[in-house]
Amino acid sequence: LEGRFVDTPKRRMDDAAGAFAASGFGTRGLPDAPVANNDDVNAANTALLDVGDEIWALWEAGSPYRIDPADLSARGPVTFRNDLRHMPFSAHPKVEPGGRVWNFGLAYGRPSSIIWALAPDGSLERAELIDLPRTSYLHDWAVSETKLIFPLQPWVSARQRPPFVTSLKWRPEDGMQILVVDKDDFSKRRIFDAPAAFFFHTGDAYEERDGTIRFDACFGDGPVLGPEDGARIVRGLPLTGPTAQMAAMTLRPDGTVRYERTGEPAEFPVTDRRRQGRAHGAVWSVTEDGAVGDAPYTFNGVMRTDWNSGGVDRFFFGADRLAEEHVFVPRPGATGERDGWLVGAWLNVAERATELAVFDAARLADGPLAVWRSDVALPIGFHGLWRGA
Repeated sequence: LEGRFVDTPKRRMDDAAGAFAASGFGTRGLPDAPVANNDDVNAANTALLDVGDEIWALWEAGSPYRIDPADLSARGPVTFRNDLRHMPFSAHPKVEPGGRVWNFGLAYGRPSSIIWALAPDGSLERAELIDLPRTSYLHDWAVSETKLIFPLQPWVSARQRPPFVTSLKWRPEDGMQILVVDKDDFSKRRIFDAPAAFFFHTGDAYEERDGTIRFDACFGDGPVLGPEDGARIVRGLPLTGPTAQMAAMTLRPDGTVRYERTGEPAEFPVTDRRRQGRAHGAVWSVTEDGAVGDAPYTFNGVMRTDWNSGGVDRFFFGADRLAEEHVFVPRPGATGERDGWLVGAWLNVAERATELAVFDAARLADGPLAVWRSDVALPIGFHGLWRGA
């Protein structure tokens, strides 16, 4: 088992200063930090994308970083075109079954976003700036077969100051605006008005024959991370925001919106990536049972939500293990949506070790089929990637 921090200018700057020199989402940084562009503060620490013979490490406000999958060394930032240097490329691209990559990148100085379309090998097909109706914080989005879906929550950028989270203001009275953009023609767009909800992550989206759009996400009543929570995480203190729940949003052709929450605590929703943008009935996530208590991170279980039956399948490891995002790995030759494994890492607090668990994706309650324990403990990460050998 090996882990590395991505060798970015921010990492080198922070190492040299012995502190968080470059500002971040929840850290103020130093006033004299030599920051000239987005990639000087790019942590490349949020998610991973499998592209060609490389892995890209992603942040949400700067360039992807090329990673050598053999030794995890950093090969430097990706520049799609000289005039697109340092443009934001979010940590949540969506990959169509054919391999095309869609992504967005917010420009917080004005209500707008760049939309990226990449070929399966990572080469640029299209990059275009579109206007947004508000300056919402958007960490993730949803993409169906023909639509790009921007759920614009009422957590809006009021003013620019470090750390970034302190520039955001929660305005539930404004509700949520969901912008739907046509993949083939970005000028074809529609806005749906929905109840106020906070989210970091979506599962997936799909369209029905009559034009109805459905997508799932982990929605809450307000920001999970408040203005002071970045500092609280560093100090090992519990977060102050509400827990997100697994939920579904339905956008109908007549403009009506249906918002349903299951009541189940959930984060990091994932689906079978072979079905990205197509109809799905299952979404996997991490969950919690309250056993961990007051800590910055309390997810200690995995869960599958079945939208068709309304059932839930879950497994908890107890108070001494903390779960990272798990990913669905299809069984070779299988086509069933649940025919595969759920694979993910856990931090075993009691044994001070990182573990890897493998579940039957259709039978989580039976417990893991196998658990491998390392001889070291790695920091808890955000998102996972399964890359076949």
